[in-house]
Amino acid sequence: MGKSFRVMTKEERSRYASMGGKAAHAKGVAHKFTSEEARRAGILGGRACQARRRAAKKLDTTPCPPPEMAVTIGDE
Repeated sequence: MGKSFRVMTKEERSRYASMGGKAAHAKGVAHKFTSEEARRAGILGGRACQARRRAAKKLDTTPCPPPEMAVTIGDE
């Protein structure tokens, strides 16, 4: 039994993933994106990113206090 991916370093995981990709292409079972599929994936990724940014912006509605009211560590 091999090592778990959880205990592998980033470099080890990358090496195993690369080997798996090469094997899949050699076997002829790897998915090959068409330019249309890649374009759609890029559009969806951009939309998801924008949605996350909008949601984060809506959550941060509290105004920052003015600098003269800021508390520094050690002030009590």
